[in-house]
Amino acid sequence: MFDGRWRDAVDRSTRPVGAALHRRGITADVLTATGLVSATGTAVAVATGHLHIAIILLILTGLHDLLDGPVAKIDASRLSPPRLVQAPFLDDYRPCPRTGVWERALLPGADVRAGDLIGRIHDFDDHPAQAHEVRAHRDGVLIASFLGARCTRGLTLFVIAEDTQI
Repeated sequence: MFDGRWRDAVDRSTRPVGAALHRRGITADVLTATGLVSATGTAVAVATGHLHIAIILLILTGLHDLLDGPVAKIDASRLSPPRLVQAPFLDDYRPCPRTGVWERALLPGADVRAGDLIGRIHDFDDHPAQAHEVRAHRDGVLIASFLGARCTRGLTLFVIAEDTQI
């Protein structure tokens, strides 16, 4: 119901309340069900002419509706809140510099600093040659890494993204 200007402010203020309700075992379904009961009570109060009670029940219904979203967004199995990232520049998508066999050193989701080892490319046509080390071009989070072993020159090998806000 809120547009982009209001959504951030509302989310910031309701997130702690949603977390507290979730810790007490109150789910979004419970809030939705009790909100429907409040809405029904509001309708009955209006129909019977008890407008002061109807206003109180309407506010209570709105609170249920406002808080069920923040409670639903909580995943108890997560150790940290979801992370929003973006990789808007072509330079963030790093191509494989040569054909070979890819050995990744990090899994997607890892925080990286410029110069960190992402993986190695082995040239099995030249066994004694040292593996070519592939390093992060900038700080960020590794959001994608080539999964297969055999990689060809020019193929996207990995992607480093940056944190962003909605």
